[in-house]
Formats: sequence, C-alpha cells, structure tokens
Amino acid sequence: IMLNTSSTEVLFTLGKPPTGRRWFRVMDTAMNPPEDFLPQGAVSPCDGSYVVNPRSVVLLFAKEP
Repeated sequence: IMLNTSSTEVLFTLGKPPTGRRWFRVMDTAMNPPEDFLPQGAVSPCDGSYVVNPRSVVLLFAKEP
C-alpha cells in the first residue's frame, strides 16, 4: 500500500516480489473508473518503482502471472 498525501508526485521504491510472481495493481485512486479499481489486478508496469500521484492511494499485490 502506497499513500501520497502531498501535493506533488512521489516515487516509491518497491521490493522485489517473491520468486515467480509479479506486481499487480489492484487500486490507484488517481486513475479514472473503471481502471481505478481492478479486483483481479492488472500487471503493473513497474520495474522496481511506482509513481504515486498527489493525494492518492495505490495498492499492489504479488501473484503468479
């Protein structure tokens, strides 16, 4: 879970997901519906970091692709 309460973007550094898993984005409140919440998750285009927009929340989870 990444929370950005500031008025500027914040670059978060992610840990490596467990072996054989990738990060999936479940929620990013800065996105427009229906992309803001995806219960099954969408492969996250992150390579070790994720930019979180101002005043938003992002939820990633690691699962097998």
